[in-house]
Amino acid sequence: MENFSGTRILLVERDNDVRNLFEIFLFGQGYSVCTAKEPSEAFSIIKLTPPNVVFSSLVFHEMDGFKFCQKLRLMPEMKSTLIVALTGYSETNVEQKAIDSGFDKFFLKPISVHDMVEVIEQHRSGQASHRLMRA
Repeated sequence: MENFSGTRILLVERDNDVRNLFEIFLFGQGYSVCTAKEPSEAFSIIKLTPPNVVFSSLVFHEMDGFKFCQKLRLMPEMKSTLIVALTGYSETNVEQKAIDSGFDKFFLKPISVHDMVEVIEQHRSGQASHRLMRA
């Protein structure tokens, strides 16, 4: 069911509590939200309904978030999708790997849900550039 904003969000996050919290908040902000625990589940969702925005963790069992983003970038239906990395790892090379993998934005956890909404709304209005910005 489409929400009033018309914006479809896909949240890919292993941690059940984090995933549920973000899902509840983003849904409450009027977004259509789908969640996945692993990339394979995310790919199944994308085939049915490509999202406008993907928030993805970087640590999964199946593949890391960098490889996941690279695969997303190869999908024609994901060409204009904003893909945002969410991670708790702050090593210096993590941000560069995110850039090289195709992420548009990079957030260190814990992330403010208000920052998430700001990024979504900038993307919706066409104000966001498609170059990685550390938030």
